[in-house]
Amino acid sequence: MRARGRTAGGDQAADIASALIAAKRAQLAALQDRLASAMALFGQGLAGTGVHALHVSGVGGNALLRNELLGAAGAPGPELSFCAGVCWVGVEGSLGGLAGMLGL
Repeated sequence: MRARGRTAGGDQAADIASALIAAKRAQLAALQDRLASAMALFGQGLAGTGVHALHVSGVGGNALLRNELLGAAGAPGPELSFCAGVCWVGVEGSLGGLAGMLGL
């Protein structure tokens, strides 16, 4: 009788462990899919995904920024139906990691 109880308990423990392993495998597969998507994005370059970066340096406030934006080369074409922008401001060298990612 005791042996059957232990066997049943062992079977339950194995079932629980198996379910946990299956759940962890599913989580890791989902993470792997997300990482593969991120690698594809950065593998084709940010410009290939519609992300464009412009490095502006100097002193001149809004006028400098406006003139640099108006004179920028390599901007997206008129086929885009919308545009959004983000501006990071920092002293020289403070945005090193971001500049490396954007290829600036």
